Amino acid sequence: PGGQLINDPYRGNTTATSNPLVGLQAWCDSTTPRAYADTLVDLSSYAGSTVQLRWRQGSDGSVGKEGWYVDDVRVNACAGDLIWANGFDSN
Repeated sequence: PGGQLINDPYRGNTTATSNPLVGLQAWCDSTTPRAYADTLVDLSSYAGSTVQLRWRQGSDGSVGKEGWYVDDVRVNACAGDLIWANGFDSN
């Protein structure tokens, strides 16, 4: 949820009715390409839970631009290495 974005909040809701993500919060930068962003997300509310992270991009048919890339995903914990107690699955 957008409230967990620490330093890079969503810009607004998608409005194009032909966008499959219409009405959802997003980084709506349709007029200018968005530069690299180092986004921090507070996942502390999921502590002790199994989670899957996913990224979605939605566009209507009029956009002929290249998509975006996700790299260098890092999960940090302040309570030692307990986050890795049951192993780590990179899939």
